[in-house]
Amino acid sequence: MFTKEDLLKTAALAKLEISKEEFPALLQDMEGIVAFAATICSASPPSFPLSIQPDCPLRKDSPGTVFPQDEILREASKQQEGFFEIPERK
Repeated sequence: MFTKEDLLKTAALAKLEISKEEFPALLQDMEGIVAFAATICSASPPSFPLSIQPDCPLRKDSPGTVFPQDEILREASKQQEGFFEIPERK
C-alpha cells in the first residue's frame, strides 16, 4: 500500500509541490501504480525459454558533447536551484 507519507517523500525527492486539491487523486494513482507493479512481480515466468534475436544490429553508444550546467541554464527562461523551471500549463 502506498501511504500519504510515501507520497510526501516521493514528491520531496522529485522536487514536486502537491496542492491539497491534487493530493487525493495523486495518492489514488500512486496506489494503482504500486498495485500494478505488485501484480507484475507476482507473475510466473514463462514455461518456455526466451530468446531475443534483434533483427538489426544495435548501434554503438557513444557520448556526445557534454556542456557545463551554467551554459545550459543560461538558455532557460526560468530556473530554480540549478534546474529548469517548467511553467505550469492550464
